[in-house]
Amino acid sequence: LLAPSPLAKDSGVLSEDRIFSDLRLKLGCHIDLAACRSALSAGEGEYVARGLVSAFLVAGASSVLGTLWPLPDLPAAVFQAHYHARLAEGQSPAGALAATQRAATRGELGDELRLPQNFGGYVLYGLSAEVHETATRV
Repeated sequence: LLAPSPLAKDSGVLSEDRIFSDLRLKLGCHIDLAACRSALSAGEGEYVARGLVSAFLVAGASSVLGTLWPLPDLPAAVFQAHYHARLAEGQSPAGALAATQRAATRGELGDELRLPQNFGGYVLYGLSAEVHETATRV
C-alpha cells in the first residue's frame, strides 16, 4: 500500500502496473514486501510469472523478501525488526534472513517465533548484493 491520496482519486493500492509506471527504483535495491502472502504469484507457465515479486525484479530490484502465507502480526513485527537490524549491520538480505530464521528457531525472538509457521513463510527472491555488483549486464 502506498500513501493514498483521496483528492487525486488514488487508492494507494500497489499493483504490477503501478510498480512499472509510478515507482522509480534504485537499480539493485532490496524490497521487503512486509505483508501476508506477498510472495505469491500467478500465471505460471507464462514467460514471466505475475505478482509483486516478479514486477519488482523486472523493475530493477536485486532482491525481494516476501511471505507465502498469512503471519500473526506480533511475531511478524518482531521478525521484521530483527531482519532489518541485521541489514543495518551490513548483512546481505540472504544473510539477514538466514540469521533471523536461525534466531527464531533458537527461541531468541520469543516462543511464538519458534513455530515454523511463524518464520518459515519468509522467502527471498533474486540476487544477493554481492552477486549483483559483480554481475555483467547483457
